[in-house]
Amino acid sequence: MMIRNLVRRSYGYSGWESVIRPVFLAFCLTCFCGVDAEEQANQLNTEAPARDNSGGSGQKSSLLSRIRKNHRGTAVSERDSDYYLIVKSPDGRGSAFLVRLWEQPVIVTNAHVFLSMKDPEIVDINGRKYVPKEVLASKTRDLVIISYEGAEQEQRELLTAVGDAGAIPIDTGVVAYGNSLGDDVIVTQKGKLLGIGPDKIEVDAPFVPGNSGGPVVLDEGGEVIGVSTYLRILEPDRSTTGSKYEATKLKRQVRRFATRIDNLDPSDLEPVFLEKIGRERELVRRSSEWVSCISDTFKEDEEFTLERFQDFREECFRRCRVLIEGEAAEWSNTYLRNKFSENREMIEAVLKVLKLDFLVEISRIGVLLDEHASSLLSVKREGSPVRCFFCMGSGKNSIKKPNPLYRPKSAYARWVIERRKCPVCNGNGKRPLWSERICFTYPKELEDAAGRHIAEAGQTFCGFLLGGMEQQELARFVFYRKKPLYRIPNAFGETLVFAGNHFDRSATCTALTFMFGRLLCVEIVTPQLEKGGIREGLTRYLKEELSDSSPFYVQAIRIVDRKMIPLDLRGRPLLKPVKPQRMEDDPEYDGMIVRGVHSCFGAINALDLNSLAEKNRKAQNQ
Repeated sequence: MMIRNLVRRSYGYSGWESVIRPVFLAFCLTCFCGVDAEEQANQLNTEAPARDNSGGSGQKSSLLSRIRKNHRGTAVSERDSDYYLIVKSPDGRGSAFLVRLWEQPVIVTNAHVFLSMKDPEIVDINGRKYVPKEVLASKTRDLVIISYEGAEQEQRELLTAVGDAGAIPIDTGVVAYGNSLGDDVIVTQKGKLLGIGPDKIEVDAPFVPGNSGGPVVLDEGGEVIGVSTYLRILEPDRSTTGSKYEATKLKRQVRRFATRIDNLDPSDLEPVFLEKIGRERELVRRSSEWVSCISDTFKEDEEFTLERFQDFREECFRRCRVLIEGEAAEWSNTYLRNKFSENREMIEAVLKVLKLDFLVEISRIGVLLDEHASSLLSVKREGSPVRCFFCMGSGKNSIKKPNPLYRPKSAYARWVIERRKCPVCNGNGKRPLWSERICFTYPKELEDAAGRHIAEAGQTFCGFLLGGMEQQELARFVFYRKKPLYRIPNAFGETLVFAGNHFDRSATCTALTFMFGRLLCVEIVTPQLEKGGIREGLTRYLKEELSDSSPFYVQAIRIVDRKMIPLDLRGRPLLKPVKPQRMEDDPEYDGMIVRGVHSCFGAINALDLNSLAEKNRKAQNQ
């Protein structure tokens, strides 16, 4: 009993028999039967039923443990379908295949599949991974050739390329293999050979997106004659009427092309260093997304309204920087460089037709600031606090409300006064003259360099030439030669606030914003027009209709919040209130802010100033 308790402490109640029983039986057999104790104990242990250590005493092993015990790995046999591979990535899908070229076992796929994807992975239908060792890309064709690890190369049969695709008769049967629609399954598409060119062939095998990089092989013999690359959708055109390429709105014609590999010249190949092309991939991806955005914007079945044009203009402005970065990039891969150049030519052509090519010059300012981040000095500034006019510095508003208990000839007052926290100053009694912002100081050289990218507008707004030099615009009218009410610093300049306006006597305030020594924004605060309202405000300060190619635009914003009203140095609003209709109502403010804004103003405000300030701090610390 003492031995049993000791074993239970060491092994637990479920395992003490597995220790004591073999030892006890071996002792008995040795004493009374003369049997080898060690041999009998081993035999008994072998015959004892298996137990699951994770469960209770006497329970059989779990299903998972039995499966793991009997698992021997999946036997993968060499099949013809192992030639065809799947290329997958977080941002796309494609195809590839195993072939023997120049007596070398390699993987072949399209450059736009492997080079454009981020961290592409190559697998076969059994899930075996193929790790690229060396990558060669064609300088003139959409092809890459990859040596690999992860599978036997010499002992397996691979696809072979046809000797001369140009000698194959037209209408010969072909089969296209690939990862159709990117669903990670290999699908076959049968068709015929329709045409042959020096570097590509045309087939009618109906391959679709996802098949790119997959092989097109002869139906008889299985030799590779091309790599599925792209398709072309034909639009209705009078010149194709009566031909096999005739397309209608109800039935579109599609042509499909594959790239030849039988006549590929080794001198056309260049090595690709995957660790160096990450930046190039990103530039190509961003430019391709812009091209897709253009295609989606100008769809035939959607009306191109003014609102859509304004949205497209803002979208182009947001994307323009990729063109500048692409020009400054040191390209190491010919295919990616050519693809980016192709995208850039299309984008610049569209911008030129729409007279939006000035946006590219504007985006150069952001690149210029990044390059000169070390020469900038950043500081956060906030306006001095002034007494809140709307609560007279008390932090509370008195609201006069009808008393619900009031009755004629009763002792209750007709009105009650309710005290609430002031929504303008949030109960502080004071508010800053302007909100906190990041301001930079910069050298004169940077101001001149940035000013060269700010184009002068051909039209005037309220008599001002947006994009003009600061000294010239301030001297344009005698009204602005006086001292302003105050100056508000901004990121790369300042805003001058004046009471009134030289042109509109009803206007109560005019603010001129200068950046890099150029006038970029004119803001006019005026009472709300009773008849024309916002619509009249958009054209009130323009002599002629604003053209689409103008580098500035006009905004009219209705003042609906007291926080939007500009203040003077004493905290008083620079907009006269509207008299209330009832005595118990507070005075209301009904006005609008009309802005003439240069496109560069939006470009600079769209910059990540916090990131620029962080770069500046790091440069200063170094």
